[in-house]
Amino acid sequence: MAPRPTSPPPPPEVKHFTPDEIEQGVRKLRRRLEELHAMDPQQIAPDDQRKRNAYHNLETTIAEVFGQNSAESREFSLHEIREANELERTATQAAVGTGRNAFETRPCSCNA
Repeated sequence: MAPRPTSPPPPPEVKHFTPDEIEQGVRKLRRRLEELHAMDPQQIAPDDQRKRNAYHNLETTIAEVFGQNSAESREFSLHEIREANELERTATQAAVGTGRNAFETRPCSCNA
């Protein structure tokens, strides 16, 4: 039997914000980013549950602010996949003695 064709994803949501929604959304997103920045990369393991929780909280907040099917929400999900791949690669390198920092900081592309 041939595989069942999958339907394409829905088109991205485009949300039109009021000034109050913008202010509220910025506050929520800043709070989540502060959670991430508060983690000391020297004190937390790459696979620590606290880091996963913080990323999940940020993902949830992005979906709340911009919409579940928004381009912003989809981009963050792709970022998480890239981050997971980077953590796996870094952990492997550390295990063989190359010693790269698993929490290598990258410039934020957001306008906070």
